[in-house]
Amino acid sequence: VEEGELRNVWASCGLPADRIVFAGAVDDRTLVRLYKEALALVQPSFMEGFGLTALEAIACGTPAIAARAGALPEIVGDDALLFDPASPSDLAAKIEAVAVGKPNTRKLKELARDRID
Repeated sequence: VEEGELRNVWASCGLPADRIVFAGAVDDRTLVRLYKEALALVQPSFMEGFGLTALEAIACGTPAIAARAGALPEIVGDDALLFDPASPSDLAAKIEAVAVGKPNTRKLKELARDRID
């Protein structure tokens, strides 16, 4: 999917343009900064062979919201919120939980750092 198409979908939902970043290819330093600035990483894959982006986010202290599919549950363990990839409402509930800072999501950062260390 092209960036322009994604921007159009975002705008058609009435979402503010300044709330999403389409960064394209970035260097490692910028990637770490983007992870740290993010509310969360959302990985809505139906099939994932490894899950490097989820691990990178966790290593940066960013909550990960990952599909309960492929290797993701095994890779992230209890350090991410898992959702049914066939359920948009389950994904929405996990994003909302992180956005409002529910206690179990605040603990994710601490657990993630312990696991990486």
